[in-house]
Amino acid sequence: MTYLFTFINTHNAITASHLFETEKLPVRVMPLPGQLGDACGICLRVDADYLQQAFDLIKDHGITTAGIYKIIGSGAKQVYEKWH
Repeated sequence: MTYLFTFINTHNAITASHLFETEKLPVRVMPLPGQLGDACGICLRVDADYLQQAFDLIKDHGITTAGIYKIIGSGAKQVYEKWH
C-alpha cells in the first residue's frame, strides 16, 4: 500500500522531498492526481512501511501539508482516501 503527501505549495513539497532523502526515506516525487485538485501540482509518494516516519518528519519540521491520502486500487482505477 502507498500514500500520497500533498502540499499547499511547491516549496513545502520540495522541502519535504529533500528531508525524506536526507533521512534515507524512499520517496517518489510525482504530479498531483487530478482527483486531488491542483494545490501545488506535485506530491510525494511513500510506501506504507515509511508512512509514520514520513508523517513524523513533516510534523517535527513544521512542513504544512494539504493532505495525506491512501492509494486504493491501481492504474486508472485508483481512488484516494484521506488518511490524515
